[in-house]
Amino acid sequence: MRFVRITPEMTEMVIQHLRDSFFADEPLNKSVQLCERGNPHPALEQMCKATIADGLSLAAMEDKDIFKADATGAFSQRICRQFGMKVIGRIRYDEYLDNSGEPVFNVEEPHVELAIMILDLR
Repeated sequence: MRFVRITPEMTEMVIQHLRDSFFADEPLNKSVQLCERGNPHPALEQMCKATIADGLSLAAMEDKDIFKADATGAFSQRICRQFGMKVIGRIRYDEYLDNSGEPVFNVEEPHVELAIMILDLR
């Protein structure tokens, strides 16, 4: 397993992977039924393309297979910890409220928070 910077040339491959394996099951997307597995979602894809263009996105590569782990759910957080990533901040979903004080996301257990995680590559 090695970590590589996602280049602009990899963008379409990464977006397709996210459509097939991530967008529909990501806890926040799932809580609001934002999209269906495998189908395009222009707003999500535009956000991902902008992030890739920043040059700060990494992919874990094994041979020619690619996967990306975001720490928005308990399972991805566990995977990130197994690769030595550390939590530097947390945001609980039940504390993210709309203007009337109601929770915006009704996320199922065990996905109770976003964990901001880093891996020090120095």
